[in-house]
Amino acid sequence: ELRTENKVYYHAMKMGYGATEETYLKIVDEIARDMLMGSDKKLILYKKRVREEAQKPLQKKQRQRMQNKFLSTKGMKAIDEDETFFTWNNPIGDQKDYKKELHYHLCFTSLMSAVEERIKMIAVEEIKTIRTIRAAHTERMKDVDKVFVGAINDGWVSRWLQIPIREQSNFVNEIEKRVEEIKKETEAQQSNEDDMKNIEAIMNKKDGKVKGLTEFE
Repeated sequence: ELRTENKVYYHAMKMGYGATEETYLKIVDEIARDMLMGSDKKLILYKKRVREEAQKPLQKKQRQRMQNKFLSTKGMKAIDEDETFFTWNNPIGDQKDYKKELHYHLCFTSLMSAVEERIKMIAVEEIKTIRTIRAAHTERMKDVDKVFVGAINDGWVSRWLQIPIREQSNFVNEIEKRVEEIKKETEAQQSNEDDMKNIEAIMNKKDGKVKGLTEFE
């Protein structure tokens, strides 16, 4: 029931938006849930799709001819093409290629930021669910303990879980330690807020270099 409420809440968040915005929020949700399952397939899929779309039209034959001609200029320019990120039509780069690559990075970075926030949202929702259910069991456990006379068998093992009760708390402690380590590692990285400031700064530029950056081509 709690999960149903969370889904209803997320759906309500989409109310008032048009079909394109709802599609975007659905994609954000799909990627976030996929990553929470330990997979990055959805993220890679949309990264590939957005990149291929932003690179169009990519004239491969023309590009190869220019690449052979200007290969010696690599490292001599303000910025070189980096195909691990993006492929230019002109191997030495020009304003059209820069604009296309900026479109790609702005789009995909914004998507990743939205996914990060959705992951946090899902995690908080699920923690709320766990705590609500656990609290009910804890209260019942305390009530039963008041009337129980005897010794608890802390070696009792559920055949589904495979470890005795006494060892379960050890795993809670170990996981908690790793969570704290991950938090420190994450805090050392650039925050979502910092990345969004960078995106806004580029989007708000008024000079001719990025004029029309938000237009579809």
